[in-house]
Amino acid sequence: MIQVQELIDLKIDEDHAVKKLIEFIDSQLAIRGYTRAIIGLSGGLDSTVLTYIVSRAIPKSNIYAMILPYGTQSLSAVLDAKEVVRELGIQSIEHDITPMIDSYFGQFAEVDWKRRGN
Repeated sequence: MIQVQELIDLKIDEDHAVKKLIEFIDSQLAIRGYTRAIIGLSGGLDSTVLTYIVSRAIPKSNIYAMILPYGTQSLSAVLDAKEVVRELGIQSIEHDITPMIDSYFGQFAEVDWKRRGN
């Protein structure tokens, strides 16, 4: 059984982890014959980290970011996503998906706002 102290002492070689992620992305794209990637970039931590790692695996000119804000998403997240696009010099498109999502969930009144936002 893992002890709490073992978790506290956990060391991660960040450079090695990033290298392995880059190799994984590169190999998975190659296996499928892909040379380009489309990424849903919300401006949150997960999609931002993914976008930076993918930008190290394939040429930035082969990355296309989709920024798809929904009404409940904060403006700061959209601005963060745009900053990632600017910093990396990748292509992007922004399209507000609020009307589509609201129309879809209009059929399911029981769905709460938290689920709609995710």
